[in-house]
Amino acid sequence: GEEVKNAAIRPKGNSSLSAIKSQDSDRFSFKIEFDHYSSGTTYYGLDKLSLNNLGQDVSCMKDYLCYHMMNEMDVPAPLSAYAQVKLNGEDFGLYLMVEAIEDSFMYRNFGEDYGNLYKPECFAIENITPKAFINMDDDMLNMDLSGLGPGDRTDIMGMAVKKPFESCFGDNMAAAAFKYVGDDPDRYNVFFESAVFDITDRDKRSFIDTVKRLNMGAPPEEVMDTDSLINYFVVHNFVNNYDGYTGIFVHNYYVRENEGRLTMIPWDYNLSFGIFTFETAVKSILGADSPYEVKLDAGKAMDDVTNMVNYPIDTPTISVEVEERPLLRALLEDEGYKRLYHERFGQFLEKYIYSGKFERDFKHTAEMIAPYIEKGQTFYKAENTRKGQQAVYEYCLLRADSVKGQLDGLIPATMEGQREHYENLIDASHVELFTSVTFDSLIFGIREEDIREILDAMAGDYPHNTEGIERAFTEAGEDRDKLIDMIKRVLVRSRLIRKGIISAISGPVLLILSVIALIAVRKSVIRYTRRGRKRKNAVSS
Repeated sequence: GEEVKNAAIRPKGNSSLSAIKSQDSDRFSFKIEFDHYSSGTTYYGLDKLSLNNLGQDVSCMKDYLCYHMMNEMDVPAPLSAYAQVKLNGEDFGLYLMVEAIEDSFMYRNFGEDYGNLYKPECFAIENITPKAFINMDDDMLNMDLSGLGPGDRTDIMGMAVKKPFESCFGDNMAAAAFKYVGDDPDRYNVFFESAVFDITDRDKRSFIDTVKRLNMGAPPEEVMDTDSLINYFVVHNFVNNYDGYTGIFVHNYYVRENEGRLTMIPWDYNLSFGIFTFETAVKSILGADSPYEVKLDAGKAMDDVTNMVNYPIDTPTISVEVEERPLLRALLEDEGYKRLYHERFGQFLEKYIYSGKFERDFKHTAEMIAPYIEKGQTFYKAENTRKGQQAVYEYCLLRADSVKGQLDGLIPATMEGQREHYENLIDASHVELFTSVTFDSLIFGIREEDIREILDAMAGDYPHNTEGIERAFTEAGEDRDKLIDMIKRVLVRSRLIRKGIISAISGPVLLILSVIALIAVRKSVIRYTRRGRKRKNAVSS
């Protein structure tokens, strides 16, 4: 009932805007700035907030749960709450309000002397070169996973994009990971160009010196807020968020630097709870009700959910080694801080999971937002949201049991240990984690019918079935010109062009999708089986 005048509102996002538009929707995420037109204006002390449209998150709870887990561990994290947004008096949608990480957040958490704040972003789509993906090693296109054993993992997404992305953004990725890349401030523009507040040359030198000392082996307490960072990594590694610092892309976090010490601030957890995998992405695109099933032809390797539920807490990075993430490495290499990390993990489990608080919070939140979901105030059907929420709930309980087993020494806490002693790992293959996410907005609205059309284009003149696809890929794998012809067919024949989505996507992005599709299908790495039929059709996104 309160009126706020002269506040500014704008759509939020970049690729997500195109994705929403492609679905003939205007339910964008928004940013509200109370101080945009008048410096110092706030709403009860709040200068800015985001209204997140819950895109990608079918459960509608991931960001909310993660921020509240961070709050439980006293990590400086944005406040969040659900809101029913109305536009000109009409219901517009269920949103998650999230406090902006700017002046009022910093003052609330750190007082007047809150230091500098950065949000590194490594990637600019326009800098992705097709050459980086075309010139991949031949063994990438011919990878054979059939010999993997029960303790092994598959990381197709990482294998597909790591080398090409490093060739395009390697310097930025290294800097964003807090590696020391020299004293030249331009080498750290991934931070300095995204500084939230005005910074001076002195601020830049202070930041670089801190990163240098971190990499030269300075005691962790001299270059970071160890207490806050340990708690941050406890929650971050519990929810398996690999669209962040512990994955390839080293983004989706803020970093505070003050008097030579670093603190990380969490941001954007809608792809957490272990769903940032190729297998889950493909399943989610096809949909829970699809007539196809996905099955990785990867020997006896763990399925993606069992993999994530048991992911080792002492080697918690994916697609990269812990050594490539200096902040995490410094804590885990120090025996004292590693013990503290384990202690805090145990406290988190006892305080939040096993005390019953998680279950109460989860059920209360699900019940609170259910009426709005039933009324169609999100992108998802109510039944699908309930399935997604159930998957997240089961995942958290199984993840807690696995982490407890790792802390108690019953389950290995390192990648190498789990590979050698896999028999005690918790089986989570029954959890349908793919029901909790949609990757449509990540790949610009591609849906199941688009996938089928792409597959027809890939098969070309061969029969549009498993045998035809495999024959086409065999030829493409042996002849680079035919590989390029296949990619061209996908671009030319795809409905995506006729739908006009191509205008919102750069060519390299489509090329990336095509090459990843090729890698996926090549040598039956990924295969979908038509339910109720004997004939199998291989499909890939």
